[in-house]
Amino acid sequence: MPSDQVYQLATSQKTVSGALKEAIQTNPQARILDVAYKVFPEKPETSTRSKRLRVHEDFTAEELDIAEKCGRFPYRPSDLFLKIYSNVLDTLEHGPLKNMCAPSLMGSSGVVSMSIVSLIPDIMRYYKELIIAAKHEVFLATNYWEPSWGAHFIHDALIELSKLHADRPAEERPVVKLIFDRGNPKQVIKNHQRVDPNDWAGLGLPAKEELGGIHFEVMNYHRPIMGTFHAKYMVVDRRFACLSSNNIQDRVNLELNVHLEGPIVEAFYDVALVSWAESMDPPLPGILHPELAQERAGEGDCFDEAKRIKEVLIEKSADALPAHPETPNPDQADTNPIETTANASPSPSPQPEGNGAANGEQTHNPIKREEEKRAEKKKAKEHQQPMTDFTLIRAEGFEPFILHERHDPVPIAMVNRAPHGTPGHADVDVPQNVAWETGIRLAQKSVFIQTPDFNAPEVVEAVLDACRRGIICTLYVCLGYNDQGEMLPMQGGTNSKVFAKMCETLDKESESSGQDVRKNLRACWYIAKDRDRPIDASKKERNCHVKFCCIDEQVTICGNGNQDAQSWYHSQETNVMVDSSALAREWLAALNHNQNSGTLGEVGRDGIWRDAEGNEVTSAGNMGGPVNVMKGMLNAVARVQGKGGF
Repeated sequence: MPSDQVYQLATSQKTVSGALKEAIQTNPQARILDVAYKVFPEKPETSTRSKRLRVHEDFTAEELDIAEKCGRFPYRPSDLFLKIYSNVLDTLEHGPLKNMCAPSLMGSSGVVSMSIVSLIPDIMRYYKELIIAAKHEVFLATNYWEPSWGAHFIHDALIELSKLHADRPAEERPVVKLIFDRGNPKQVIKNHQRVDPNDWAGLGLPAKEELGGIHFEVMNYHRPIMGTFHAKYMVVDRRFACLSSNNIQDRVNLELNVHLEGPIVEAFYDVALVSWAESMDPPLPGILHPELAQERAGEGDCFDEAKRIKEVLIEKSADALPAHPETPNPDQADTNPIETTANASPSPSPQPEGNGAANGEQTHNPIKREEEKRAEKKKAKEHQQPMTDFTLIRAEGFEPFILHERHDPVPIAMVNRAPHGTPGHADVDVPQNVAWETGIRLAQKSVFIQTPDFNAPEVVEAVLDACRRGIICTLYVCLGYNDQGEMLPMQGGTNSKVFAKMCETLDKESESSGQDVRKNLRACWYIAKDRDRPIDASKKERNCHVKFCCIDEQVTICGNGNQDAQSWYHSQETNVMVDSSALAREWLAALNHNQNSGTLGEVGRDGIWRDAEGNEVTSAGNMGGPVNVMKGMLNAVARVQGKGGF
């Protein structure tokens, strides 16, 4: 149960944005963190868990009533949600800003009109449309930014937004802030480093002279050594937020983007301000004028707007991607040219016959794909069309843009983690981790997790414990993802080794107890919609980067956090916890529809995946040896510098 102090903070009206509004009226250059810590005094970092995570029998009806009062929910949430939320509130004993936002904004509400389950270009097309439609401000956060196809959509969106507002008075032009993590030695002294406008073009951003119609600032943020800024989200006009799994770069990753509107956006706004930390020049217009958030960019409500944007995206996705300076020469390419996912038929796939698939999923024909690959490569070379190493998924029925059923606001809570730079596994008592672990330990029917890496000891043990209790635990994990880095000490181990150990543990317990607890673990390798087998991530052909957890098909936690040591103990993460069985089912259906992991990816009882002929699939990163250890060390350095696709 939250302490009296936490209860007072959660039920107050205090917010970072509200305090900043007052501060910049007298001092436009007020430093955000100074203002935030004045309202919410920082506490020294602690390395111990303040309270034991409570489970079902530990909660009384009175405690759940108190938890409900600590949020501004549209109705009483489920008991499962309230129990998780109550444990999350306890983490604020370590500091009121442990969740990166005001405690009064943690428990909130909102609607989700659209989700995108696709590769990065589809999500960046969506971001582009939203940026161009902005009236007053955009705050864009990403872990890694690099010149890329993904960045090119943002590049063009900023130029177009600038042109649209070039004739407005300077004080009325939109304000755009971009924050990312590109590790810099200067961050040992000062974590936040402004990026000089003269350096924008070299990063794949527009040159300063191309952005005369907007006010643009760029911030580089990292907390050495290990405190990576891993967050990926966007807030537009203080009216809606997009929460993504992807960085802005070129990768072959399946990703998830969620569009949220309603009061929960205020929590995102606080998170954005606390993350920026320094003064803003100029400040975001919405700080002084929060009423601007009431304006709508289009006609109708957010569900109508989502439908309209989906139609625009499908129409525009037929166009070729624009060229950019990093475009490879077609002669050097070894994969398909860019192909848009939205060109795939939106109708359900025909029921497969005799190929082992289920639920109407269409599996991949490897021979046919190789023929198409050679033909299209030849065609692209003849027409000098750009080719890259991240073709989009080409599969009948693949549906990237998911329109959610119209619904009233549902309970939503912020469950983040602040960055922790010190090496080690001490900083575990944070909202994100507590939400994940509590949810798994409270599960009564099912646990579903999709993540690139799965190795944090707490989540591994929580899933094993759930299996012992008879809970069906389904894991979709990427084969070989960052194996060389995960092999290093304190990084948790590779996915292959973790899967094998989990299966071995449950198998032995099944033999000794006479109860088959191993059957409760459905450990699956990610298999793309256009494939019939898992592909090692080292091949850079098909990976999954989705971060998603669903408990009992009721409470969903999604956002930026991976189930690995880096996300559990160090990186700054942004996640939401949503209490809605309808949305949970829609997300699960969309994820399963756009991949073959559930139908074709499950490993054997021993943790090894085999095809119909008995051929095993293993991860190249498990070979070990001094060369691979050295590569792993380099990968680990890249990760904490904010580089790479994690």
